[in-house]
Amino acid sequence: MVSGRRTNLDGRSSPLGAAERVQWSAAMRATFLDHLAATCNVSAAAEAARVCKTSVYQIRRRDADFAAQWEEALALGYQMVETRLIGHVLAGLTRVDRMDERGDAPAIDFEAALKLLSQHRNATAKPHKGRKPTFAAPDDTDRVLLERLRVIEARRARAPMQLIHQAATAEAVSDGE
Repeated sequence: MVSGRRTNLDGRSSPLGAAERVQWSAAMRATFLDHLAATCNVSAAAEAARVCKTSVYQIRRRDADFAAQWEEALALGYQMVETRLIGHVLAGLTRVDRMDERGDAPAIDFEAALKLLSQHRNATAKPHKGRKPTFAAPDDTDRVLLERLRVIEARRARAPMQLIHQAATAEAVSDGE
């Protein structure tokens, strides 16, 4: 969690707290997503946006657009890490040679980068733990609910006829004995 103070949109400073509900601005989102794409590190990206990691995960659960932007930023980050690793190797450097900062991209530990890419490749081939949230359009949910109500009404309309048929069948069986 980030400790210390956060600069509010009005320029004043306020303390950060674990349970604080952050009002996300467009600049905060952009900072978080840019840093996530550069580092593939949620904690570091949250710190760069001056919010706690819990707040980041909360908004991802609530906001489908933000969740999609998050996934896109991570995909870009993985591509960036992979590109830097390939460039490192093609330059004739080895695991022990440091991968320094380049522009906005931070220094990368070679072994950590390999592990990150390996985990990412394995994760994309496997189903995610839990269900990924999906959001249906209101027209779709209305259509599904109306269809279910139609099925229920049809069952209710058939029920008295089925009871009459069952009673008649039971009576015919008992008469034949």
